Amino acid sequence: MADAGRSPGGDAGRGFYRELAATRPELLGAIWRFNAAEPGPEALAPGVAEILRTCPRGRAALARLADPARRFWAFEEESRRLALLDPPTLEALAMHFGAAVNARALAAVVLRAERQALTAALGPGILDYALGRGAFHLGEVRGHFLARHGERPLPERVRLHGREALAACAGRWPQALRELAARRFPGLMDAAAQTPGDRAVERLTWFGLKKLLTKEVAPSWAPCFF
Repeated sequence: MADAGRSPGGDAGRGFYRELAATRPELLGAIWRFNAAEPGPEALAPGVAEILRTCPRGRAALARLADPARRFWAFEEESRRLALLDPPTLEALAMHFGAAVNARALAAVVLRAERQALTAALGPGILDYALGRGAFHLGEVRGHFLARHGERPLPERVRLHGREALAACAGRWPQALRELAARRFPGLMDAAAQTPGDRAVERLTWFGLKKLLTKEVAPSWAPCFF
């Protein structure tokens, strides 16, 4: 997605933009708004606006970019679909996120008795995930969460970091969705109220949650998030 802000390259690039303009103008607009510091047609790479003006759907996409009132989708709004997940899936997603944040600390526990205690505290599969793929997930957002709750026992930190990841997304949801999520995942909105708002962190957190959900926790949900 980072390449979307560059100038289109040759016929292949122009074809890509024309295809989006003709079939998914809302996605095209979201791509540019996501990469641009300020949304609007002026944020488009050189030449793209001219390409879009060659077809009616392209002109409609430009109109959406120019008029904030007509925008109806943005990347961060994907996270609202989390409110539809069943409680066990939400819990598993939070635990996987917390385990990925704390993967290095979990890997440092080497005594068999302590590992058995961690397995019992975290639940089936979570420690194995952290010791395997977990250390390679989340990237730069990991440091934001590691800066919090360092004094807590490891199992508690895993749960807190996972809950705060969900809360970072849920804090900006409409009230009806927040109420639905609170019923499905008790305590989530309390965590949201205590989680500092930072749009950059929220976006990275959502991408991490989305990857974990669709690759690790519940791949069957993938069609709902792409």
